[in-house]
This record gives sequence, structure tokens and C-alpha cells, in this order.
Amino acid sequence: MRKVIFVLVLLAPLLGGGLFLYLKNGRLSFKPKKKIFSELTNNEAFRHFCRRALASPEIFATFKQDPIYTLFYENVSQEQGKELFLYLQREAPHLLQSELLEKFRKEDQVGEPVTCSYPLIGSFSPTTLRAIKVAHDIEKCFGNLNGKKVVEMGAGHGSLCKILTDLFPEVHYTIIDLPEALSLAQKTLGMVGVEGVRFLTSGHLPKEKIDLLISNYTFTESGAKLQQHYFKKLIQKAEAGYFTCNFFAKHFRVRPWDKKRLLKNFQSLKVTLEVLPEFPQTGPENLILVWKKGEASRQSAP
Repeated sequence: MRKVIFVLVLLAPLLGGGLFLYLKNGRLSFKPKKKIFSELTNNEAFRHFCRRALASPEIFATFKQDPIYTLFYENVSQEQGKELFLYLQREAPHLLQSELLEKFRKEDQVGEPVTCSYPLIGSFSPTTLRAIKVAHDIEKCFGNLNGKKVVEMGAGHGSLCKILTDLFPEVHYTIIDLPEALSLAQKTLGMVGVEGVRFLTSGHLPKEKIDLLISNYTFTESGAKLQQHYFKKLIQKAEAGYFTCNFFAKHFRVRPWDKKRLLKNFQSLKVTLEVLPEFPQTGPENLILVWKKGEASRQSAP
């Protein structure tokens, strides 16, 4: 039996890295090894879809409705869209002026997203309304971004980048993502007239000063090893940050920090830190982290 086990152990690498040996009821068996992803979108289904959308004009024309793509992006519900519209109408009416709306609406002219009709402003994708709401949060927290160096982690097809560059044309914008996602964002942003954006992968992070670091779920949808890399190379050097954070079950094959560890690590920074509720709330524990350097530390409960 030992000889058989020895031979099979030698053969295992040839049979593929996705297998490992184990004993069950006295018998030697092979069991598929579940791959742990470095981040939620770093799976072959999503990356393959991005490649197909880039290669096929027919697929690209409606990519924002594809069921694979909407597992990760372009998935704000119609009901959440109504909440977002009412919030913007109440808290940020200046962002619903016709001149700005015509700029924002260009985002929905690519990829054929599902849109809904709203009073006074007409048809919009709920996802675009969410990007406008996040842009309002950022404007309220950090003021004018013109001339600032902004880095966004995991920008999807670039909806927030589009809105922020409409509001602040002189912002210096960098997007960090997987190569396939970057190519899709680059094509989409180019089609809606956004130029001058820098596109980088996690292996080539910016070394210069970062005025504002943004993450909409990407950081908390990254594994602990990648989170530590981002924490050291980006978060600790950023002057300010805006992170929307979510927490999900382990069966997604990503192993990020849990909520307790996340808050502990951010509370270790010498910054003003605020913990705010997400709106609309898309998960029971979701929250928003806002931080700034150069002020006495202040922390508020979710």
C-alpha cells in the first residue's frame, strides 16, 4: 500500500494541480482541489467573457445585460434605483441639472444596460445613478478633485470614472484592475469621451503620492494576501480614501479579511476615520469607510 501511495504521489503533479490525494474509509482517492481566487472577478468565466466582449462587436453591444457580467457589475436593482433617484433629488439636486445629466447619460449609450424611467430626468441605468450618488459622497467628503491624483481599484467598465471626470475635468485618474477588465474599461471610456486615464494591474501599482483612493467593493472582494499588498502599497500612502465594503460567504472561493479584522487594520492608521452606513444597503453588514490624513483620529460607529 505504501508503494502504491508513493507512486501516486509522484504522478499527482502530472495529473494536474487541481487534484490532491486523501484517504477515505481506508481507500486512497483523488479529490478535486477547489481553487482559491485572489479576487472575486479573477475567475475564468468573467475574464473569458471580457475577452469575448472585446473581440465581438455583437457581444460588446449588449455586454451590460450579459448574465455573467451582471453577476459582478451593472446589477443595481430597479428598486434601489428609485431610492437613489429620491436621494439625489433631495441631497444633490445640482447633479440632476440638465447639462450634467446629458453628460452622465452617455454612460448608458454603451453596452445597452437595463434602464428605468424616473420623474424629471427620464431613463437611466440604476447603476449609473449609483455612480452619481457615490460621486456626490466623494464631492461632499473631499471637495474639488481638479488637479488631484485619484486611484480607483476595480472600476468595472468605468462608470464612476466617467461621472467624476465629468464633474472634475482636470482630475488625474488611475484605474487598477485585471488586464481583461482594464481593456474593457478602456474601450468603454474611450467611446464616451473620457481620455487621459491610466490603467494599471495590481502588479504595477503607482509609486507617486495618491490624493484619493477609491474602492467600491473591490478591496473587500479581494483575498487577504492581495488586501495586505494593497494596504501596504496603496492605503498607507494615500492621503484620503473612500471605500464601500461588503462581506460575503466563504463559498465564493475568496478569503478576504472579515469585518473585525478590516476595521482593526484601518483603525491602526493615523487618520481621521469615519465608518458610515451604505446607501442603499445592499448587504446586512455593508459599510463605507472614509478617511483623511493630517487630522486627529475620529471614529464613528456604523
